[in-house]
Amino acid sequence: MTFARLQSVIVLVLIFTSRSGEATTLAVLGTPTHIVVASDSMAGKITRNGRTANTTCKIISAGQFVYASVGFTEDIKFNADEIAARSKQQKGNIGEHANWYARDAQQPFLEMMKRVHKSLPRLYKQVVSSEGSPLATIFAGVENGRPAFALVEFIVVNDSWGKPKEVKTNIGACPGLFCVDPRMDFWRVFGQNEAAIRAVSGSKFWTGNDAVDARKLVQIEIDAVPDRVGPPIDVVEIDSAGLHWLEPRGSCHH
Repeated sequence: MTFARLQSVIVLVLIFTSRSGEATTLAVLGTPTHIVVASDSMAGKITRNGRTANTTCKIISAGQFVYASVGFTEDIKFNADEIAARSKQQKGNIGEHANWYARDAQQPFLEMMKRVHKSLPRLYKQVVSSEGSPLATIFAGVENGRPAFALVEFIVVNDSWGKPKEVKTNIGACPGLFCVDPRMDFWRVFGQNEAAIRAVSGSKFWTGNDAVDARKLVQIEIDAVPDRVGPPIDVVEIDSAGLHWLEPRGSCHH
């Protein structure tokens, strides 16, 4: 997913977190027995006076599952994590949590995209014309002793004038159509991912240790684009016994 470098944008009306845009790398690896999720921790805010840098936990624990978002996750009136957090109050499986979140976030995200279009039209045009989704959120956990995963992608539809008129959602689940392999072996890198995908296409990338490989995917992006993706790295493994935050710990202290 490629977005404009937000550091070069002078924000006159809106204030976006640095997570809005490309400033997150999220790696997800799944097998029949576990799911591993890894993320960088770079955060901050971008305003007319420049960028403030700090770190934050991007993988949020919600009991027996976690969620994380990449893309345009937040502005002064929209917060993807807060909407996802409300879904954990519902009882249901991972797919149902993803559907609740998609329903609740759809209209507020459209309003956010309207604000982006009005205040930052050039950035908006680059975002909606890119290959990736301007916002994607993953949910991962365990159901009936098996790992489960869901992905919600938000797609913006423009009117004839190039203004946002609608937001559609694509929801994929695993087990389900998201998994091409019926054994549920899969990997995805969301957000800033170009260097990681190139590395995987090379020979001898995989070590056989999913936690090591997930951390390595994020580290590759940190090395490639340190102004957009930054340490420390958080890694959580989810298996039939629950959630396991792996050492060395990053910004998440659940």
